[in-house]
Amino acid sequence: MTDTPLVASAATRYPERYYVSFDSASVQPTPVLGWFDMWDMSNLVNVPSQGNLVAITPEEWGARQLSGVGVQEGKLVAYTPPVPKVSLPTQAQNELTWIYTQGNLAAASGKKFTDAMKVYVDAIQAIANGTDTTSTALPARPSVIMA
Repeated sequence: MTDTPLVASAATRYPERYYVSFDSASVQPTPVLGWFDMWDMSNLVNVPSQGNLVAITPEEWGARQLSGVGVQEGKLVAYTPPVPKVSLPTQAQNELTWIYTQGNLAAASGKKFTDAMKVYVDAIQAIANGTDTTSTALPARPSVIMA
């Protein structure tokens, strides 16, 4: 005997045939996490709880996509994931990588940073190490960096 529930009565448990899964605890719209044809399943072991499912029409099932679809208020909607926010100190740390590369290129070619580049390096380092806590954006890169 198995603990896996057979779906002989799927039409009773799931009156609609097609469902999408989503994270009901997430802020909506939230991405579709899975597509389910309940009446065609041999078991329900990997099916999310009914609170994380939304019934969809046969037309929506036929037009399903692997990405770009979300759930909002029980309906399918176009979904674009939010762009992750990168903190200013992290942006500055990333910019330091570019600065180090430029410093290596300058040294390899016998050049030095311009005064504007030196000021830029100091500003980026202050943001990266937390000394500058008032800036809200990185300063613009100087147009001329080596002399």
